[in-house]
Amino acid sequence: WGLGPGQPVLASLGDGGECGAASLASLQDLRRSMDVVLASLEAQLAHATAREREVEDLHAAAAQARGEVERERQELRTAIEVERERLRAEREALEEEKARMSHPSVRRSDVLTLNVGGERVLQRRRSTLCAVEDSFLAARFSGRWEQDLDRDEEGRYFINYSPELFLPLLDYLGVKETE
Repeated sequence: WGLGPGQPVLASLGDGGECGAASLASLQDLRRSMDVVLASLEAQLAHATAREREVEDLHAAAAQARGEVERERQELRTAIEVERERLRAEREALEEEKARMSHPSVRRSDVLTLNVGGERVLQRRRSTLCAVEDSFLAARFSGRWEQDLDRDEEGRYFINYSPELFLPLLDYLGVKETE
């Protein structure tokens, strides 16, 4: 267009002839093109701003998720510690029970004096009373619950059944033991 520095655009249009109208139309086209470019730039800026907000939201969500994961991790650590302590106490109790069960005063060959129903006093080996595994008598006289067994005033093991019921059971256990 040949404009010099500081020379106004309209001054170069001359006296408004055909050349001036063409120049004005060119300027209007240029203006429309610039408006399109500017609108495109504004749309791109809005899109970039929206993407930036999405990224910020994702960062915030990630930070929140990390916090939740850390809280869950801490809860699991606490639960594991509680479980470890429970298992330690359980193991300790088991070891104490094993020591009680293997106490030298409790042997399968021990002869026990039984007071049956307060009517009969008799003696049987511990192994006879424990002849049927997983039975009530086997559990009761295994030595595991020795301190909890009922005793009469003379220290004999008290069996709270009538002799008519209990003695046939003892005979059966004696036979079972010898099988």
